[in-house]
Amino acid sequence: AAARIASAEIEQARSKAALVERQIARSALIAPFDALVIEGDLSQSIGRAVRRGEELFQIAPLESYRVALEVEETQLDDIRIGQTGTLVLSSLPDQGYAIEVTRITPRLEANDGRNVAMVEGQLLDSSPQIRPGMRGVAKVDVEERLLIQVWAQPIIDWIRLALWRWTP
Repeated sequence: AAARIASAEIEQARSKAALVERQIARSALIAPFDALVIEGDLSQSIGRAVRRGEELFQIAPLESYRVALEVEETQLDDIRIGQTGTLVLSSLPDQGYAIEVTRITPRLEANDGRNVAMVEGQLLDSSPQIRPGMRGVAKVDVEERLLIQVWAQPIIDWIRLALWRWTP
């Protein structure tokens, strides 16, 4: 009886080992596109238990990048989906890249003492020099206006707010 129990325990241990080997074989993830690892370091996780759903890496596609634009709340009315513009990256200041506005988020964030909305854009031009996380300045083409109107608009907005504050 003891020999049969030991034999059953050995068979159970072999089954568990086979199950773990199959789970390890299925744990290899392959991205469906060419990408670059932008966050995560597997060497810091060696020997550590990993929970299901835990993020190990963040990857970014090499072909198409998403551009995140910070637009001040006072200028948000001028931005429309489909507008185009130019992006100049800090690390590549001699080159401009065409962008197109694809999404305007309705959420404002405080950044450097001003309220900004996150506007997403798509790069229309691509270059092998562009990498995820690069920062720069983008200018979106809006309608033509008189120069005096552009300069006077912040003053007009300030006067409207001041009058609104002082009226009951």
